[in-house]
Amino acid sequence: MTTALAVALLSGTGAVARVLTSRALGEPAHRGTLLLNLAGAFALGVLTGAGVTGDGLLLAGTAFLGSYTTFSTWMLDEASLPAAAAGRLLAAATLGGAACAAAGWALAAAA
Repeated sequence: MTTALAVALLSGTGAVARVLTSRALGEPAHRGTLLLNLAGAFALGVLTGAGVTGDGLLLAGTAFLGSYTTFSTWMLDEASLPAAAAGRLLAAATLGGAACAAAGWALAAAA
């Protein structure tokens, strides 16, 4: 029960952090969403590179980062763009996310 409560609290905290960060980044919204998702990918890379497992990974990686980053907002942002811009956003999110996760992993694994 304690883990379930922690998941609920951290998920809510991650969502609030996403909204506040997105507002601070301003318009256009898709850039803010991209930056949030890239930061989340980096943070998840740090967690895995540091060897975080079990409840720690569940809480930080799934609960907090899962709601801090958001696939649904990214899809909505992408759908609102012209096709060429949406393609660039897809490439930036996919390649950038993989690069950020790898960088986070390498940084934490080297420490």
